[in-house]
Amino acid sequence: YVIIEGKTLGWRCFTHPIGGSKIDDVERKWRTFFVDGVCFWYIMFFAVQIVLGAAGGVGGSASRLPICCADTYSTPAGPHETEKLVNTASGIFLVLKVVSYASEVLCGINLIM
Repeated sequence: YVIIEGKTLGWRCFTHPIGGSKIDDVERKWRTFFVDGVCFWYIMFFAVQIVLGAAGGVGGSASRLPICCADTYSTPAGPHETEKLVNTASGIFLVLKVVSYASEVLCGINLIM
């Protein structure tokens, strides 16, 4: 989406289409605003996901960053049992999860607009 819209608008590093475009200035400004929003919020989402992964909150990996407190899961007792959520995230980890979710939603809203 961003590549096609960027080319259509002549956005950032993209050149204007050959023959020009028939998009008026107000529409171009709004569309540029929303493409900027998609890029910003996606980068924010991706960055927070990297921090959450490095803090040990993805796939039960070992913590490499001292960020408290990720979700905790029970250890399955038998081969047919699955992990169960024992305690939800709190503190900075919870804030990062909320920021991650909010940035994902805002990226999607900008994409729809």
